[in-house]
Amino acid sequence: MFDKELAPGVNIRPMYKVGKVYQQALGMSENAREAVLSFTRAASRNKLDACLAMASCCERGYGVSRDLVKALEWIDAATRIGPRHDNAILARMAAMTLRITMSKHGDHVRALVETGAAGPFLAA
Repeated sequence: MFDKELAPGVNIRPMYKVGKVYQQALGMSENAREAVLSFTRAASRNKLDACLAMASCCERGYGVSRDLVKALEWIDAATRIGPRHDNAILARMAAMTLRITMSKHGDHVRALVETGAAGPFLAA
C-alpha cells in the first residue's frame, strides 16, 4: 500500500500539501494521478490527513479505481496513526463498513443487523 522509496527524515507535510494542490487545482490544472501519488507518499510516512485523503480517493474513485475495501484499509491506517478514539475517524470507519456490507448483500436491513448498527429484528 505504501511507497517505501523515500529517504528517512523527508519532511512529509509538503508531500500532503502538494497532493491537495493537485487535487484542488490551486494555481494549476487538476491532476488526480499526482494528487494520489503525493498522498500515498505522505501516508507512507504516517501522515494522518494523507491516509484520510487516500480513503476519500478510493471511496470516490478519484485517481484510483473505486474500492470501498481499500478505502476502509486507509481509514484503518489512520486509526493507527491518530488518536485511537477519534470519533470522526471511528464514525467514518463504521459508515464504510456498513456500505461494504450493504453492497455485498444488497439487503440494507440485513447489512444493518450484521454490522451491529440495528437489530436483531424478531419475526412478526
